Amino acid sequence: MKKVWGFTLAAALVISMLAGCGAQKQAEEKKDTAAQTQAQTEKESTAQKENAAPTEAKEDAEKVIAVIPKSLLFDYWQYVRIGAQSAGLDEGYAIDFQGTRTDTDLEGQVKLVEDFIQRGVSAIVISPVNPDGMVPVLQQAEDAGIPVIIMDGKLNADFPRSTVSTNDEAAGKFAAEKLKELAGDAGGTFAIVSAVPGAVQEGGREKGFSDELGTYPNYKIIGTYYGKGDRNQTYNITQDILTSNPDITGFYTVNEGSSAGVTLGVREGDLKEKIFVAFDPSTEVLDAIRDGYVDGAVAQNPYLIGRTAVLNAIKVLNGETVEKKIDVPVTWVTIDNLDDPEIQNVLKPEEVIK
Repeated sequence: MKKVWGFTLAAALVISMLAGCGAQKQAEEKKDTAAQTQAQTEKESTAQKENAAPTEAKEDAEKVIAVIPKSLLFDYWQYVRIGAQSAGLDEGYAIDFQGTRTDTDLEGQVKLVEDFIQRGVSAIVISPVNPDGMVPVLQQAEDAGIPVIIMDGKLNADFPRSTVSTNDEAAGKFAAEKLKELAGDAGGTFAIVSAVPGAVQEGGREKGFSDELGTYPNYKIIGTYYGKGDRNQTYNITQDILTSNPDITGFYTVNEGSSAGVTLGVREGDLKEKIFVAFDPSTEVLDAIRDGYVDGAVAQNPYLIGRTAVLNAIKVLNGETVEKKIDVPVTWVTIDNLDDPEIQNVLKPEEVIK
C-alpha cells in the first residue's frame, strides 16, 4: 500500500512539474508574443511619423505668396522683393516674385494673376499697373479664396484686404517744401519730368508738388514733361527743355527712370547750378548727389513696403485683422546724410536670399 501511495505521489509530482513547465512555456510564449506585438506597434508608429514628415513638408512648400511688382525695370522693385522675402523667411512662406518688363503691360500682369490663381497660391500681393483694368482678375482671386493685398499702388475697388503704399500727394508736397528750402524766397522756374500722363502714383506726386509750389510767391512751373519713365527718352526731353529754357532754375522728377534721365542731362552739361530734386534715387542719382548734380532726393522705403505688405497678407491668412490703409513715410537724402547707416538701410537693403 505504501508502494502504491509512493508511486502515486511521485507520478503526481511529475505531472505537476510537467504542467508547471507547460504553463511557464505558455507564459513565455505569451510574453514573447506581447513583446513582438509591442515592437510591431512601435515600428508602425515610427513609420507613420516618417511618412507624416514629407506630408508636412509638402504643406509647407504649398505656403506660397505671389508678389507682383508694377514692373521689373528698376532697382526699386528689387528692394521691394528683398523686403517681401524677409517677411516670408520670418513667417515660413515662400515668395514667388514675378512681374512684367514695363509698368504699362496690363495684359501681361493680368496673365500673371491668372496663372497664380490657377496654381492656388496662398495670397497675392500686387502693385497694379492700372487701377481699373486689374479689378476683374483680382476679384477672381478673392472669389477663389485668395486674399489680395495692394502694395505701392491703388486699385479702384473695396475688396483688397489692405493697401501698403507711399502717400504720393504728401510726398510731392514734401518735395516742394524741400525745393523751396533750396531755392529760398528768390524762387524761379521749374520743370516737372514724369513718366506717363494719368499714372496713379506719379500723378499724385505731380499734384502734391504743383499744389504746394503754387502757394509760394516767385515760383513758376513751366510745364510737365513725360518720358515714359525711360532713362534715354527722358534724357532727350531734358535736352529739349534746356535748349528751350536755358535760364530754367531747376527740375523735379517723380520716379526712378525720370530721375536717371534728367541726371544724365545735367551731368553732361555740367549744370551744377541747376536746382534738382529727384524721386526714387538709383545708384546713378546717388552718385550725382555726391558729385553735386542733384541737390536732394525723396526716397521711398521699398523694403518696408514689400515686407509690410507680405506680413499683412500672412496676418489675413491667420485670421487676424489688418489696417485697411498703411502709409509708409519717405526719407530726404542729401550729401549731408547719404552715408548715414539708417539712410543706407533704406537705399540699399541687404539681400536675405542669395
